[in-house]
Amino acid sequence: MDATATVLIEPRDFRNRPHPNITQTVRGKGSEFAISCDFLSPSFSEFKETRTFRHPSPPFARIFPIESGAVDLETTAGPCVLRQGRVYLLPPERPFTATYHQGTRIKAFHVYISDGFGFPLGTDLDGIPEIADRRVFDAVLAGIESGHEAVWQAAVFQVVTMFCRPLFPELERRAQLSPNHRKALDLIAGSPPGELRVAEMAARLHTSRAALSKSFERQFKIPLKRHILNRAILTAKQLLVNADMTVKEIAFSLGYKEPAYFQRVFKKQVGLTPLVYRRKHRLAV
Repeated sequence: MDATATVLIEPRDFRNRPHPNITQTVRGKGSEFAISCDFLSPSFSEFKETRTFRHPSPPFARIFPIESGAVDLETTAGPCVLRQGRVYLLPPERPFTATYHQGTRIKAFHVYISDGFGFPLGTDLDGIPEIADRRVFDAVLAGIESGHEAVWQAAVFQVVTMFCRPLFPELERRAQLSPNHRKALDLIAGSPPGELRVAEMAARLHTSRAALSKSFERQFKIPLKRHILNRAILTAKQLLVNADMTVKEIAFSLGYKEPAYFQRVFKKQVGLTPLVYRRKHRLAV
């Protein structure tokens, strides 16, 4: 590990705030599915000196068009070099260390890529995907040079779609929901998360808890219980920052009968108590 590296811990609550979005419905071989991209922020950099940054837990994906120079990347899969004139995807949830050499110019885009149900995409892609087609690279730079946000977002979304092409069969399969999975998602969307119990959901769907949990994870690549908890924490963060509600009122609105239990769950997942989280993030708004 490079002792001179700057460690960057990106906030994981970026989905609490609205961002520009493009969602496209794709016609598969047998059915339709959706790809959605939230544009979190661009980051255009020119390095006057060599700099190293370590990202131990990147929560979102990065699109990297390398305008000039090169970037040495260290990942859990091994080292690779990002070269001039190509576009790369750095998938989410994969630690990496990037060394930007002197003279490197890069147009980076932080994006959250998801399917039509809001589940993240990109974590299953192999290695560091790249597009070496110069026409694609030039299209992205032309979009940036236009000075219009909507134009460069459209160009970047084309790149996102190209990177997601290996996932099309899985996305089409995932979109073909069984009646039970559709009912499960409807239950989750229409119920306070604190009131949801996997066993009770399974009973309402006339299946066993184990069968529902296994099939949900197989379909959506996330445990059902974890998905319900993630929804509770995300909603709690939004309310803490944007609503004039007490922690007790937020707990009750989320279906938690014991506010103290809600606070313990929140602190375990976020690392902060609800009140500390509110103070910290309201100051940042």
